[in-house]
Order: sequence, then structure tokens, then C-alpha cells
Amino acid sequence: MPAYDPRALKGIGVTYALSPMGADHTAGNALETARSHDPLSPEGQVAISLRLQVRAAILDSLGVCLFIRPAFAKNPELAARLANARYGWQWTYRDVRAMGLECLRAEREFNQRAGLDEAQCDVPEFMRDEPLPPHNTVFDVDREEMRRIWEIQLPEDVF
Repeated sequence: MPAYDPRALKGIGVTYALSPMGADHTAGNALETARSHDPLSPEGQVAISLRLQVRAAILDSLGVCLFIRPAFAKNPELAARLANARYGWQWTYRDVRAMGLECLRAEREFNQRAGLDEAQCDVPEFMRDEPLPPHNTVFDVDREEMRRIWEIQLPEDVF
């Protein structure tokens, strides 16, 4: 797995397990939420991962680097302005958000047609069993909660 261990940063573990593109820290990196949410707690990590995955899909679809995310965080409508300037559309931020969700839906459908069942998606079993020092934590985000990620009501602003 890339970059971060899901036993210490549980939100990234959800992203590793459930992102349609596989275990990739750029698909929804929960590191930035560590100040506002306990990264060692399983609580709320599924919703955090969904929000971050939609954001990553938006940035990827716009063809921009995730490092410019702070500009969109200050003004989410900037994403719509970028798309409108390039394509001559009249989109709002809601349209951009819908594009991110549709991107993830299409990727999930591709995976299903390729034979990848979402029920198979999880972190490696040893991460659920073997504690990681120094906090001796395991990845304990509930599997059933993870399977319901795509049913979560997404907040209006994903940036």
C-alpha cells in the first residue's frame, strides 16, 4: 500500500479499500483531516473518505493537481469557473460536484463489469489483526459501514 498505514490513518484505509482506482493516497487522502478528526478513531471515517474521493475525482477530471485544492477550498465555485472557461459551459459548483460523483459511479461500474466485486474490497486482513506501534491500533472501521459508503448523503461542499 502506498504512503500511509491505515491502522494509523483510518480514513485513508477506507479510501484504499473502496476507491474505484484502488489503493492510492491521491484518491482521497485523509491526512488533512487529522486536525479536525481523530485519525485513530473509526468514527466518521467512511463519510470523510467519500467526501475526499469525490473531491479527488473532481480535481482529476478537471486535469489539475491536488496541490491546488486550497484555492478551491476558499472558493468552490472556482472549479465551475475553470470548467466554464475551458468548455464554454454555464456550470455551477453543484454541476462540478455531480461530475465527481458520476466519475466515481462510472469507475465502479467499470470495475463491476471487469469482475471486481465491491464485497472483496477491504484492507489486507493483517491490518485488522496486527497492532501498529506506538499506539497499537488496528484498522477497525466496520466492514458493513464501509459497504454502505455510496449510500451516504454527501455534504454540499466537498472541498
